[in-house]
Amino acid sequence: CSSSLRTLTVVDCNNLRSVSGGLEYLTALESLTLSSLPELCFDEAREQEEEEEHVTSMPWKCLGQCLHSLELRWLDKVVCLPRGMRHLTALQSLDITLSELREIPEWIAYLSSLQSLKIAPARHLVSLPEAFQKLTSLQRLRIFPCRRILYERCKEPDG
Repeated sequence: CSSSLRTLTVVDCNNLRSVSGGLEYLTALESLTLSSLPELCFDEAREQEEEEEHVTSMPWKCLGQCLHSLELRWLDKVVCLPRGMRHLTALQSLDITLSELREIPEWIAYLSSLQSLKIAPARHLVSLPEAFQKLTSLQRLRIFPCRRILYERCKEPDG
């Protein structure tokens, strides 16, 4: 591993099940793309359990101040974003292309530097969390295709 690596892209590794154990040493990492990894999953139960002991299974805390861009694409087993991502306070761009994503978590508000957010496909999303209002740096939001119910809830003046 290299502490000078700024960009890491992991694509089409069909048997990759985890990316924990190593990313925490990439202290200069600014851009991370995880794409087309059908077996990758974030072990939420383990992550929550370990977080109670102030240790995380994914190195999100270590990447919190350096990671500016994150792409999560076509990760078939991922249905929710890992809680540890809330530590990515320097994140400016988040591209989520997860076909089974069910919700955007309330902790999204912790991503205070987020300027661009793309969620596609959004066929399972029926609402956005109230925390979206706290994303004051957000300049670009793309959600598509979205269900009619989400579209109606997000229309001005109330959405």
